[in-house]
Amino acid sequence: MLLMVIQVNAAVIGIGLIIVFWGASLSVAIIKTFSSLAGILKWNPFNMVFVTQQLSSPAYADLSLLTNSQLVLGTLVYSIIFLIIGYHQFKVRAI
Repeated sequence: MLLMVIQVNAAVIGIGLIIVFWGASLSVAIIKTFSSLAGILKWNPFNMVFVTQQLSSPAYADLSLLTNSQLVLGTLVYSIIFLIIGYHQFKVRAI
């Protein structure tokens, strides 16, 4: 999906790596900064990066503010949403 929006391979790879390595930290920073909105912000897509860490170590639930089932469900929902958006962008893009 990023490639359809940005169309520069190096930038897409860089953004992807940033999301993978810093997504969880960015999510925690956002939630702590706006703690009054934590109920909504805990569902941000960067928080879904915790799924692999939290399933292996339940202590991460304190950081993500989501249970394992909520985190897995959120990851699946965001995956479907981003696949649909990416497919739509690919479909309308002239190749």
